[in-house]
Amino acid sequence: MSEGPPPEPARDETPIGIDVARTALALLPPVTLIVGLLFYFGWVRTAANAQALGQDPSIFEFSTTDYVLRSVSSLFFPLLVLTASALLALLAHERVQRALRDGGAGWAVPAARILIGLGLALLCYGVLYTFVLFEQQNAWMDVTGPLSLGIGVLLVAYGGWLRSQVRRGPGVRLPVWQRAFAAGMLMGIAALSLFWAVGNYASVRGRQDAQLVEAGYGYYPAVVVFAEKELGLGPNASVLPLTGNDAQYAYRYGCLRLLNHVAGVWYLIPDDWYYSRRVIMLRDDPSLRFELESAEEEKPCPGLD
Repeated sequence: MSEGPPPEPARDETPIGIDVARTALALLPPVTLIVGLLFYFGWVRTAANAQALGQDPSIFEFSTTDYVLRSVSSLFFPLLVLTASALLALLAHERVQRALRDGGAGWAVPAARILIGLGLALLCYGVLYTFVLFEQQNAWMDVTGPLSLGIGVLLVAYGGWLRSQVRRGPGVRLPVWQRAFAAGMLMGIAALSLFWAVGNYASVRGRQDAQLVEAGYGYYPAVVVFAEKELGLGPNASVLPLTGNDAQYAYRYGCLRLLNHVAGVWYLIPDDWYYSRRVIMLRDDPSLRFELESAEEEKPCPGLD
């Protein structure tokens, strides 16, 4: 008696729209986390930069897009490493689960002990940083200290889960609400430590940016402002009245450097900014004309007493 043809594999009857929705929902948390990190980094970096320059952070009217875009160059590589590490961890976890199901995980208990020991060591370092080492203002410690707390908790939790799987067997699972609660708490701790580390890194970069401004603001583009009326920019900026009946503008202001231009606002600093610490803010206006000049050659400042 001949056997019939093998049964066809069951077809996936799930509508494609459902698959697309599931994929979008799966991508939403990591994308939201990355955007949140970019925004938080930009905000903290701008605040630290302004405070190091002796200014109030609120003077820079940055939008959410400005904060995010100004953070990409600094966080591109760290975020690339973070996402790659998360992907590798996911692949490793899948292989661990397969080994536990097949019963060939004799290495699981020693590996669990190593993970728990390493996690506890990282937790000790994180706690030591929180209460002692943070006072040293060390850039490396300011980043690794908070990260060690989140990574340490994850390693201890994963080591404990791995050991419990070996003892109870892979078929025994906790109730759904317990697993969801534990996963949520772990992800919350990891996210908080990540934001803490990113905030510290942003503060370091903001102070470094301020040091670069102090050391090289003389190489910033020179700005000449033409105005129809007196702006009162002295005494740090040069002012030169323009004569002639056909002159469109009545005053020329020089000895200024371009610090930033955001949302239609020009942030200018005078050539003696190192001593005056003065920031001049001028909004785009039809009565003003701005000219940028190369900072390669030092030029005289007419009208500056």
